[in-house]
Order: sequence, then structure tokens, then C-alpha cells
Amino acid sequence: MGFLSELAFTMMRPRSAHASGPSFWSEAVGVLPVLIAPTILLLVFGIPFAYKMRKAARFRAIKARWTRVPAVVLSEDEGSRNRDTDERAVDVIAELRPAGGAPYRVEIKEAIDDDVTELLTPNAQFFAFVDPADPKHVVIDVEDLRQREAQKEKDRRIRDAEDAAAQERKRAEERERLLRGG
Repeated sequence: MGFLSELAFTMMRPRSAHASGPSFWSEAVGVLPVLIAPTILLLVFGIPFAYKMRKAARFRAIKARWTRVPAVVLSEDEGSRNRDTDERAVDVIAELRPAGGAPYRVEIKEAIDDDVTELLTPNAQFFAFVDPADPKHVVIDVEDLRQREAQKEKDRRIRDAEDAAAQERKRAEERERLLRGG
């Protein structure tokens, strides 16, 4: 007999018939961790994952239908950070420069990943997606910002490695000069 059917059967028996055995509540308390643990895991991991998946699907749909336009940050104000999703609210005033059209200014209020917000400084160039039906409806191309951030990190590592190699060469030259007595 399965646990739930046994539990239901135990609940239906008169109290005097099972007074010597375990009570319903003692058995139910044993099951609570089995029921609570998956629920907590779902809340902790499932909801943020579903949020990110939904946001990614929305971005793919925008990317497929909207026009990608270069833009320049005129001013940027960072808002609060959401610890659950690692996103920060940003308020960017940007000048969009569509190909074959006159530049125009828009205000973009969006929650983007915290690690790329530092790239949205005044005079920084970025790409945005513009709704063809409403040119004031704009979304920042976060994938492009991530690629730029990755390239910036790669360039920094290369520079650090080159600096370390140059310092090592300099130390080796200095040791050689000292050994020659010069």
C-alpha cells in the first residue's frame, strides 16, 4: 500500500483502533521534510531560472523583429540592484543614430545585468533595438554589451601578461648587467 493511501486509511480508522500504533500526526511530520525540501528548492532556484529564461525568450523575439541601431549615452543613472536576479535598474538618455535617418534622443528605463552597467557611461557607444512601430520604444542590446565586456576583460589580461613579461625581461636584463659588473 502506498504511503498516501496508508495515511488516508489511518486517518479514517477510529482513534481507539490504532491507539497503540503511531498517530497520524507523527507520520505526517515524518513526511514534511520530503514535501518541503523540493518546494524550497523550486522557489530558490526555479523561479529565478524561469525569470531569466522568459527574459531571454523576450529578447530573442525583440532581436528578430526590431531594428538594431547604434546609440551614444548622453547621461546614465543607475538605480537599485535586484539581488535575486543580479540586475540593476538603469535610466539612460541616449542619442540613437539610425542609418539613413536623423539622430534622435530617447530615455531608456530598463533592468540589465549588473556586470554590464559599467559600460553605459556618458559618451559610450552601444547598440539598441528599436520597435519599428514606435521609435521611442527602445531596448539596450545587452548581448553586445556582454561581448564588449568580455573583450575588455580579454584585452586587460593580455595587457597584464605583456606587462608581466616586460617586467621579467627588465629584471633579467638588470641581473645580467649586475653579473657583468656594469
